[in-house]
Amino acid sequence: MENKKTLFIVSDVHGCYHTFCELLKHWDPANEQLIQVGDLIDRGNFSPTVVKKARELYDDHGAIFLKGNHEYMACRFLRTSDMNVWFRNGGNKTYVQYKELKRSLYQDVVWFMNLPLKWENEHMHISHAGVSFTALPYEENNNDGVLWTRNKLKNINKLQIVGHTHQKKGKPNHEKESNTLFVDTGVWQGQSLCGLKVDLKGKILETILIPTINTDISK
Repeated sequence: MENKKTLFIVSDVHGCYHTFCELLKHWDPANEQLIQVGDLIDRGNFSPTVVKKARELYDDHGAIFLKGNHEYMACRFLRTSDMNVWFRNGGNKTYVQYKELKRSLYQDVVWFMNLPLKWENEHMHISHAGVSFTALPYEENNNDGVLWTRNKLKNINKLQIVGHTHQKKGKPNHEKESNTLFVDTGVWQGQSLCGLKVDLKGKILETILIPTINTDISK
């Protein structure tokens, strides 16, 4: 974090490289800490290129990328060779993209394995799917944990910021009871990619919505 006083939070990218790059034009790397909420891959047309870009941002600027359930599924495929779950959820397309580009899926998945499940301070908790009422929210294979849950989230006495659950109106939605801001605005469904500028106390300074660039999702 160094002395950065603002977070630049990016929602689920899902292989939409050109839209991601357009959103990054709004990021000030010198003064803003980038945190992406997971699901870099699957669904869109450019998953390997998105991961390449993410790894460059990680290496060059200390950008933080959280693990999403799609990264978890790719990791599970590498560990077990069981492709069924991942391929049913967009991994088949990603796998072909890696083959076509001759980029090492293995090396990127090893990187996925070490991604954190959360970022938090005293005012905010950022994760892929959110903290629910389960006793084990950070168990990666827990269907009600921070990678997977779509159940009611818990009020943890700080703002939760999560992706994972598509907001059908294409804009972030704050759920008052759990004090959760849902930011997955449906980029791979042709809606938008969301970026938030947030101060370290959880105040939303700016919301940026980049409409999906058609090249990212067209057949």
